[in-house]
Amino acid sequence: MTAADTPVPKGQLGPQSWIDAAAEVLAESGVGAVRVEPLARRLGVTKGSFYWHFKSREDLLDRLMQDWRKRATLAVIDRIESDFDTPQERLQDLLRLPVARAGSGQGARIELAMRIWGQTEPEIAAVLHEVDEIRLAYLAKLFRACAPETGDMQAARAKAVLAYSYLRVAPSLGTNAEKAALHDACMEQLLRLAQPG
Repeated sequence: MTAADTPVPKGQLGPQSWIDAAAEVLAESGVGAVRVEPLARRLGVTKGSFYWHFKSREDLLDRLMQDWRKRATLAVIDRIESDFDTPQERLQDLLRLPVARAGSGQGARIELAMRIWGQTEPEIAAVLHEVDEIRLAYLAKLFRACAPETGDMQAARAKAVLAYSYLRVAPSLGTNAEKAALHDACMEQLLRLAQPG
């Protein structure tokens, strides 16, 4: 039985609470601010709770990175695949993510913090590269599935890069009524790329 399998003692939090708090601090202040004692204070527990679940700060950071990779990419793809039947519906839902989903603003801040962190840490940079490739491959797959008769993977990849560029920058455009119209116009243009011919 591992520490993860052992019931959490009263007054302690599970590892996901620590990971979530670490992600919030990362988004607010960067990776340098993700420290055990301030996190414990933030969560209202002792440092002992931390060491019940993590070997070290580095262990927390590694699990934070893996949790982000799973939630921000793999879980999103799994949800879209299970919730929608056609590639057009899947693409449309994906393009709405930056503005339509609850928590998309916080997700964008965490992603930006991850990318800043990756500028100084090769391991994080490698995960970011992997995430980018998974996302681009999925977008290219959707564009190709929307117009299978073209058979042009290079064109599908180019469309994926355009859509991904929008997805990366869209959260910074804001969400007021004027910007909502801009998002709608951008999405309409990107969905035209998915039309046959």
